[in-house]
Amino acid sequence: LAHPNFRHISVITAWNMHRDKIKQLGAQQFASDTGHLVDFYSIDKWKLPSAHNNGKKQKKSKKMHASEVIDSATQKILWNLPHNSCQHVPGKLSICKGMPVLIKNNEATECCITNGAEAKIVSWHSHHEDGVAILDTLFVELVNPPHEVQLEGLPLNVVPLTKHSIDVTCKMPDDTETIIRQQVLILPNFAMTDYASQGRTRPNNVVYLNNCSNHQSYYTCLSRSASAEGTIIVQGFDPSKMMEGAFGYLRQEFRELEILDNITELQYNGMLPGHIEGHRTNTLVRPYQLWKKNECPKNVHPATAS
Repeated sequence: LAHPNFRHISVITAWNMHRDKIKQLGAQQFASDTGHLVDFYSIDKWKLPSAHNNGKKQKKSKKMHASEVIDSATQKILWNLPHNSCQHVPGKLSICKGMPVLIKNNEATECCITNGAEAKIVSWHSHHEDGVAILDTLFVELVNPPHEVQLEGLPLNVVPLTKHSIDVTCKMPDDTETIIRQQVLILPNFAMTDYASQGRTRPNNVVYLNNCSNHQSYYTCLSRSASAEGTIIVQGFDPSKMMEGAFGYLRQEFRELEILDNITELQYNGMLPGHIEGHRTNTLVRPYQLWKKNECPKNVHPATAS
């Protein structure tokens, strides 16, 4: 992992808690290698019960707040919550120039500023409020965008991100609170879950398989790699998850897909009995199985036949 090709590459892991810790450590390591971390804080206030909620039920906190102002002790707790405890809208962003980040909001799809897009920090505009730094605008350079983006007055592929005001449910140590948070919607890109990695091709791919739940998770992590040479598996993993066969529900799904394919073929050729009809999988598959006496179509692979 100390090799220049892998040193600051995001790690794919299965658990949110591991992802958040790797992000924190990755940001510190990146700053020690390249520059000093700067902490930017969110602007928070309590979300008070609204008299006009359109009849929707709102989850109530154990505490009632007389005003939207958050006391300093509680504010510090909110700022220091892990990202997964505040819906991935961080109270404190620790960043520096050149740091890789993930954009977490669809800002402008025509400019490739979309949720999940990768970028590098170029610069920022900020101000101080109540003794802490508040981020106003963050300038990032998009990494491998679908097409080049040229905004007036900015270098190629450099785009601005401004802070948003959104409702955030925070999991506090003793309660769950809803606040209104103003923050630029990005996260450091030093780790991601297997789910979030879907659809990406990574020339350099670092994966942590130890806590992956099944072979599908293994596949998702490893298939992000563009080459074996660019793949690093951190620590060991349980090979039995890839060798003991697919789960029963997955084998059943594959069988049902083949049955539906066979039903379509029979219908096209005018050979499907009239009693096999319906608009849902179960209403088609069950009459077919009774007709065929649970015989599987010939195209069903032996590994999924039972």
